[in-house]
Amino acid sequence: MAVVGTRETSHGMEQSVTRATMDKFVAGTSPLQILSATTPGVNFASDDPFGLDTWANTFYIRGYSQSQLGITLDGIPLGDAQFINSNGLDINQAIIQNNIGRVDMSQGGGALDVMSVTNLGGALQYYSLDPRDKAGGDISQTFGSNQTYRTYVSAQSGKLNPSGTKFYASYARTDAGKWKGAGDQFEQQANFKIVQPLGRYGKLSGFFNYSEFDQYNYSDLSLEIIQKLGRNVDYFYPNYKAAYQAAEGIYPAGYAKVGDAMDVSYYDGGQDQRNYLSGITSTIDLTSRLHLKTVLYDQQSAGDYEWTNPYVSSPSGAPMIQQVGHTSMTRVGGIGAVQYQIANHSLETGVWYENNGYSWAQRYYNQPLLGEGTPRSATGPYNDPFATAYAMTFNTNSFQYYLEDSYRILKTLRVHAGFKSMLTTTSGGASYNNPVYTGQDTLPSGSLTTASAFLPHVSINWNFLPRNELFFDFAENMRAFTYNTNSCLLKPMCPLS
Repeated sequence: MAVVGTRETSHGMEQSVTRATMDKFVAGTSPLQILSATTPGVNFASDDPFGLDTWANTFYIRGYSQSQLGITLDGIPLGDAQFINSNGLDINQAIIQNNIGRVDMSQGGGALDVMSVTNLGGALQYYSLDPRDKAGGDISQTFGSNQTYRTYVSAQSGKLNPSGTKFYASYARTDAGKWKGAGDQFEQQANFKIVQPLGRYGKLSGFFNYSEFDQYNYSDLSLEIIQKLGRNVDYFYPNYKAAYQAAEGIYPAGYAKVGDAMDVSYYDGGQDQRNYLSGITSTIDLTSRLHLKTVLYDQQSAGDYEWTNPYVSSPSGAPMIQQVGHTSMTRVGGIGAVQYQIANHSLETGVWYENNGYSWAQRYYNQPLLGEGTPRSATGPYNDPFATAYAMTFNTNSFQYYLEDSYRILKTLRVHAGFKSMLTTTSGGASYNNPVYTGQDTLPSGSLTTASAFLPHVSINWNFLPRNELFFDFAENMRAFTYNTNSCLLKPMCPLS
């Protein structure tokens, strides 16, 4: 709690966590964990020490989950931050933690200028550090239990010319063994950012961020499993024989006590992701009162989400298969905003457009007969599937407009009012269907539209005493319709839902 009092500043409904606060934590700690440890009303939980596993992560602000928040990085929307994110990217894969300059969190209705189609109950705005004026570099090394290590290196160019051009390039590598069971969690990231000052008019910056995440997952636990088998139950990996026998109905001692013993008897589970996020941003002072901000961005992502399924047999004769969901995503978008200051008013208006192409395919792969080959790896490569159960493609167009006014009535009293308009359309659905595995002759396709022309937001903030404030906040928000591409990921045979 000491960190809260000394490192966190409150701005009405908005709170900030600075780089100085983040440096108090172990290098590479998820910013979500840092927010939870330093900010009231925030809760975060994960199954790994760095908070990287999106399958296990849970994050709440005043009871709103990460899928109900607005999240941006340097203004770029990051989507709903869930496992298998179909409209963005988790912050832990979007940028190296060392390169985050600050995080602004709104616990109210979420700022109108946060571009998001999932913002119901709050917003997180991440801002990356700018390159330093002086040339140099940074190196950090972390070691921990379970063969955990993390390396971070960064090179700073300093100012390269009289105009102030500068950049940095950095790399981080994290590798941690699981604290129970076998396997590891591996991530490597590379960030590059360049800034070109525009004299007294502002600056232009561009960045490119890459991340690769390969992980052996932890198996799911239920209350029944914990009560009857304990907390240390995990996948059988690398004991293929035990998993093979369990798939044939021969379970380890004690497993029969669980209602569905096979549902605790999986060989392995894993995931990998590859992400490329790039953007160009500009902040320009057209006059002393008129300011322009623009953002252009592109994201290219692909992922594989695996488990060994004992409910379906392989053509080889093995009593289980490797089941993998393959995803790809291409997002391109742009944001433009204008701010005008007059007297005690700060007027701002802006617009956002994004096109998102997303695809998912669920494929099945042979596992070998016991003693006749090497079991497939949970993290790939994934070659020669014997069947594709189904595939889907979606295309989403999102549009948002906002207008707001922040009026400072007194030095200690501020009123904010505005609205946003939102339109999101998604079209697509099944592009392939194998009735043998889905159980359906046809699978659904169609379109979804979410629209509202007027979503108001009004707030009043009064600092009536030093370090004391009172605020009122009213907002009407809307979350766009989404599609569930992985409803059959953890089921052996099922139709889409």
